[in-house]
Amino acid sequence: MRLLLYRVLLCRARAAAFWCILPFGLAACAAPPEARLETSAVVASLRQRDEPGAIDVALQGLELPASFMSRPSEAERASPSQPGYWFVRTLAWSPDVRAARRELSAAKGLARSAGAPNPVAVQVVDHELGGEDDLVEAIGVFDLIGLLGLGPSRAERERASAETLLAAGRLEHVAFESWIAVERARIGVVATRLRWQRLAELIETATADLERVRILEENDRLSDADAGLARAEVARLERRQLLAAAALETARMELARLSGSVPDAGHFGPDVQAVGEAGLAEVAYGNVMDPWPPMENAPAFLADHHPALRQARLRFAVREAEVREAAARAWPGVGLGPHLGYLNHAQLGMIARFSIPFPSSWKGRLEAAVERRDRALEEFEETLVAFSGRLVEAKARLGSLQAAVDDDHGATRRATDPAIQHWEAARTRFRAGRGSAAGWTQALNHVGETLNWPIDDVEALALARLDVTAATGPGATPFPPRYSFDSDHSDLEMDR
Repeated sequence: MRLLLYRVLLCRARAAAFWCILPFGLAACAAPPEARLETSAVVASLRQRDEPGAIDVALQGLELPASFMSRPSEAERASPSQPGYWFVRTLAWSPDVRAARRELSAAKGLARSAGAPNPVAVQVVDHELGGEDDLVEAIGVFDLIGLLGLGPSRAERERASAETLLAAGRLEHVAFESWIAVERARIGVVATRLRWQRLAELIETATADLERVRILEENDRLSDADAGLARAEVARLERRQLLAAAALETARMELARLSGSVPDAGHFGPDVQAVGEAGLAEVAYGNVMDPWPPMENAPAFLADHHPALRQARLRFAVREAEVREAAARAWPGVGLGPHLGYLNHAQLGMIARFSIPFPSSWKGRLEAAVERRDRALEEFEETLVAFSGRLVEAKARLGSLQAAVDDDHGATRRATDPAIQHWEAARTRFRAGRGSAAGWTQALNHVGETLNWPIDDVEALALARLDVTAATGPGATPFPPRYSFDSDHSDLEMDR
């Protein structure tokens, strides 16, 4: 008898142990493989960014649902001088865009688990382990409300769906803002390089004339003071050129950082080195194809087209879903399941379990959710007002800068043209022996001061146009914008 009792106890213990261990085994199988951070692999991945096809690989799986932004074609992103080239690099490797893409993927993963029923509760009761009472009961309870997808389950799914849309809207907004930042940095690289080049050309021209200054000084036909002033003026220009070179390296570093290029010991990949210098004039003088709305229609246009407003509207939808979810907490919980008993013979029954929440457990949460929803509506209104004002300001600033870069009537042109003419005439007279070194130095000083004013104006105009694009949003046409221009803008070039 004792041996039989021991075997019965052993069998029940094994069965209980099996059912206790099984859930832990299933949970262990659900864990993904362990990930490791290998420095060498990361460095190799960074080196591969400039290889052909690397961008297409990085863009795999990227989605911008319901967005006005689209990927440029191969032709539109073939050259670093084209906005599309930098836009795809922004989508592929911008730190902010990559973070937003991961958040969208995470939101999709959470949405797949949202609204799932509560865990199945299984209970096994042996009323007298090893005793004479053989009554054994097994109870299983299922979340009926969750299985039917009603009440809290439905509200949770709707909230998760709204959060997924919000993550997609955030990705669109971040991609747009990141491209604006990259384009601003590209304009800075182009403008800084042009300033450096114009200084280099002027220094080369002036340095050639210093040979005549040396000869005249050695033959006592030029005072030491005048010769020293001439050399000092050239040295001042050389100092400005060194500062421009340092600014150029800083601008390149900023462009590399924003676009995901990898600087290596002072070398910026060919994508950064080959920034097209024509791009500055394209942005400054070109007619952007994306429609800029009339000011009376600006609020309605922005509400439908600008990523910031679309994101604010999606945030309101999330807050509204949170209100529905908080209200769903008032639903009672209903659990149904089988009840299996064994005493001499099997007995099958049913168990019903109800849970009714106290009103105080959900009313406060509902009130807080309503307040957050109303605040989201206020934030949408405030964002709309802010961007409408930003658009007005950007268009006004753009209009005020037009006169400064006008080819025929601009104030800059009226100042720089005489300076260049004066410098060329002073050089000619000095080299022919009919002009003084003091006049040469004064003309060099004047042309050096106004030398880069046209670049400053064109950069300011390009940034102003970019500000209008940033305030307007991608618009209703493919993004990034295409530029059309009908001038070679030769005023940016200076004859030696």
